[in-house]
Amino acid sequence: MLGDVSTFFGKIPSIPGRPEPKHSARVPREAVVATIRASCPTCGDVELTSRDVTVLVCSTNNEGAYAFQCPQCRVAVSKAAEAKIVDLLVSSGVRMSVWQMPAELDEHHEGGPISYDDLLEFHFELQHEGWFDKVLSMVSRSDQR
Repeated sequence: MLGDVSTFFGKIPSIPGRPEPKHSARVPREAVVATIRASCPTCGDVELTSRDVTVLVCSTNNEGAYAFQCPQCRVAVSKAAEAKIVDLLVSSGVRMSVWQMPAELDEHHEGGPISYDDLLEFHFELQHEGWFDKVLSMVSRSDQR
């Protein structure tokens, strides 16, 4: 016996205009968990619960995906999902995480991409005294153009 539900959940707020009940009829119940079949690239078809899956929705472009960890081989799996699949998963109790693309993708960039040689040269530059001043002077020169 749980006893008084307000003791179990804390104080239940009263509703204006209604008398406060002596004992609430609300009793906690088990959450319904859906079984979801998904495909692991290593193990093939696996069965998951709604607690094992997360729906990911990008607010920038409205693309969706779902992710889970394979219960057999423990590999992290992420798959693209159409809107109807996202809706079905969320209605089945799968938690949804909304994210957005980083703002840096919209920034204007000049010059070519950084190469491995550029990265290696920068690494060696960090080994010398005064590396920050040298990099700062390089940035200052490019700003004057």
